[in-house]
Amino acid sequence: MTMRRSIRLVACLVALLAPTASAESLEELLARAEATSATGRFDEAVAILQARLEKPEPDDNLVPVHGTLGDLYLEMAKPEKALEHFDWIAAEHPRYARTHYKRGLALEQLARFLEAIDAYALAGEQYYDEGEIRGRIGFNYTLLANLPETSAADRRRYGELARKSLTRAVQLDPRNHSAMGNLADITFNLGEFQLALDYYKRTDQMEPSRPMTLARIGSTHLKMGQHEPALENLLRAAKILEESKPRTQADVYVYRDVEAFSRVRAAECLIALNLSTEARNEISRVLEIANCPNCTTSSREVDRSKSRAEELLLQLDATPPANAEPAR
Repeated sequence: MTMRRSIRLVACLVALLAPTASAESLEELLARAEATSATGRFDEAVAILQARLEKPEPDDNLVPVHGTLGDLYLEMAKPEKALEHFDWIAAEHPRYARTHYKRGLALEQLARFLEAIDAYALAGEQYYDEGEIRGRIGFNYTLLANLPETSAADRRRYGELARKSLTRAVQLDPRNHSAMGNLADITFNLGEFQLALDYYKRTDQMEPSRPMTLARIGSTHLKMGQHEPALENLLRAAKILEESKPRTQADVYVYRDVEAFSRVRAAECLIALNLSTEARNEISRVLEIANCPNCTTSSREVDRSKSRAEELLLQLDATPPANAEPAR
């Protein structure tokens, strides 16, 4: 074989082998998608994984691809898309406890609370962490109890089921911040305000200065007629949120809910303390949040806060200033 023919043959082999040598392994692709999502480029990470689903390699195990896509869609507040991927895994591998748990999270975001409870129960049957499962089930019973269409009898029943599950979750893991906070919520909803306040304060000790917890502490003080500690906690929550940058779209929704909730209740405190100018400032901020021109969706919490803010504004407008002269 001549030298020229040998070089030509090597060149042909390199050309044939190059695509195989440069093909990205599934592990490398998953790592690349994870690194991309870590910088907040979720759509780009989804595109990376979706391309592999459309053109998989022969030996690909697609379970982690579907699982990662489901997780990304949960982060992006797109539970319908997340559920598609978790459903795929559940159909192929019905004994995967994590998949049932993730299905529960997606169903929870879709407000399909009874289905979420069933999904969490399936995860528990496959030996997923019992404390976490009891916490999620209790949370969904809490959400069911809070639905406007829930009857008074069912509200009480769901409330007690929530309390039972959440109490068990806290017994199993006393450091379960989420379960403790939800136990405080359901205790508050059952009208046991002092006990709820104790639970909220224990939650704050676990993870100090979380805006949601501070807002709940403030709201409970307000319910008990303790306006000054209520105002302190509500304004702290609002300030933290105002200075924070949400990482995901889901965070954007939560931040709006909690800030609107905190500020409208701060306005109630300020009115009770005869600080009408400050109350008007808080009401204005609530209306700004509710009427955000760049926000494509609202929520029940934001709508409730807006409605309450408008009521308080009418109340202030109908109340004469403290130094006004009486009508002659």
